Amino acid sequence: MINPRTCSFLILGALSFLFAASCEVDCGCEPEKMDTDQCQCFDISQDVLMIADFEDDGRPNDCGGSIGIWKDMLSNIEVWVTADTIGGGAQNSRWYAKLAIVGNDGVSPAGWTGGGLVVKITDCPDGVDLRMYDSLRFEVKMFLNSNLRETRIKLQDIENDSIPERYILNSDYGNFPSADWETISIPLEHFDTILITDHLYKWVPLDQEKVKEIVSVSVNDGSFVEPANGILGFDNFRFVKK
Repeated sequence: MINPRTCSFLILGALSFLFAASCEVDCGCEPEKMDTDQCQCFDISQDVLMIADFEDDGRPNDCGGSIGIWKDMLSNIEVWVTADTIGGGAQNSRWYAKLAIVGNDGVSPAGWTGGGLVVKITDCPDGVDLRMYDSLRFEVKMFLNSNLRETRIKLQDIENDSIPERYILNSDYGNFPSADWETISIPLEHFDTILITDHLYKWVPLDQEKVKEIVSVSVNDGSFVEPANGILGFDNFRFVKK
């Protein structure tokens, strides 16, 4: 004869087992599906893919984009980035991104000092596929009393955080810096750089299939005795087909 307490225990155990088994089917125990909206956000069939016109109260885009700073960590430099409307943006727009740099202690031990603007294109871990596009274009201006002599622009893919980069002071890309808004256009094929590995040089191309960020870096090297100081405005970061 089975003890009543033992019977009750067996019944409760059986009910618990049935409840657990039903949970696997009915109670949402399956892993949640990943949200792929960020990876399908941009319509890359467009001839002009606008990344950041800053018109929605300064927000770069609706695909996870944000703006932030980059700065030389070896020097006592201050860098601010904000969306602003004072004076108006390029092409009669209202908002634009303002980059302010104050190099308090001059050149860092690395021989240069500088800071920059980072525009995150997307939160998608795969980046954005830009293989159908020909060039990066944007507007830029230098505010009065700025001494930002050397400004670079670079695109970063999901693998290479520090490369590649290109100077935009080159006559091929315009006469920047200027006190007026000026359009800069850089072919994507120019975003290659030389990487030194084991004292050997090799070309490292941008992975155009997996681009994640746009970075503008303004620096002063050791030949320029004053610290990097000034304000730059940026507007309308976009990729353009031929």
